[in-house]
Amino acid sequence: MIMSSKQFPVSVKTRTGVDECDTFEYMSAFIQRLVEQGCRHFTLHARKVLMQGLSPAANRTVPPLSYNFAYRLMRAFPDCTFILNGGMRSLDHCRGVAYGSNISFDSEGKGRLDETKLGDDINKIPYDKLPPGSHLEPETLSPANLKGVMVGRLARDRPSVLWDVDRYFYGEKKNPCSNRREVMEKYMQFIDRVYPRRCCDNDENLSLGIGRDKPVKHVRDSCDLCSDFRRCAFISDCKPSLVEDNDKAGPAETLGSRRAKRHKNHANGTKVVSRIIDKTLQPIHGILYGKRGNKPFLRESSRLSRDLKVRNCGAAFILWSAMKKAPSEVWDEPFEYSESCLSDYFPTK
Repeated sequence: MIMSSKQFPVSVKTRTGVDECDTFEYMSAFIQRLVEQGCRHFTLHARKVLMQGLSPAANRTVPPLSYNFAYRLMRAFPDCTFILNGGMRSLDHCRGVAYGSNISFDSEGKGRLDETKLGDDINKIPYDKLPPGSHLEPETLSPANLKGVMVGRLARDRPSVLWDVDRYFYGEKKNPCSNRREVMEKYMQFIDRVYPRRCCDNDENLSLGIGRDKPVKHVRDSCDLCSDFRRCAFISDCKPSLVEDNDKAGPAETLGSRRAKRHKNHANGTKVVSRIIDKTLQPIHGILYGKRGNKPFLRESSRLSRDLKVRNCGAAFILWSAMKKAPSEVWDEPFEYSESCLSDYFPTK
């Protein structure tokens, strides 16, 4: 049964064509049909998909990117809002795409058209590094209904680039963190609340998800492995998000979890499954991209994530331990402001 979009607002993420169906007329008709059904919010991935002969991975690199085509679709539907996806390479590039390449921002984050920037090539893209036919340059003034950009691969590959997003992109007076150590400490606090340690409790149930498992009650402040970590100032006051009352929830199996049954005979004494560890470590894999100590940090975090004796201490402890493999000065080095660090990054993979 098809539900009315008046009851359930929907958005659609789409590429700008499929195989030979990649003309402006085809895509306009496609979006128009969705608009007629009530959809008003679209995310456009500015490259088409080739269903024949290309793998999903190749479809992220081979078809050309064209912002011009996406901008044209946006202007054809002024009553709809759009997010642009594909090829975002830096905060400078993102801001140019979202607001326009000739928009200047004052100290309060208010943008205005700057005639002196006409012809400025700060966002020029060397096309020899992109698929033939690609066009990633922002327009002078972006469409009014373009409400943002999607930066999935930039965030995955180079998360440190986004440290300045509050100030540089949104006009805030300052950013939450000033170096990589502060970012890591805040992230470790977060994951230690969402996925509490399992090294000091008497419960044999497995941790399989966020807040869906049986809450646990720790019988000690730490184990021998993570005692130093638990005494750190940034983590010692961190409280788990799960309630610490064993009488308020049943074991994970009573929730009808197939995962609980699947993992039951494969725990090997470990109560935190590898899926949780991998998911929590992935967002910071690129935190030291291009910096000294990057590879030792990644190798150690990978090694510890597979160490069954360590896993119960939690992903936060694994990150804290792996951080020691990179020089301290790298973690404490201040971030560079976006105005002073142009990127040579091309997220086509």
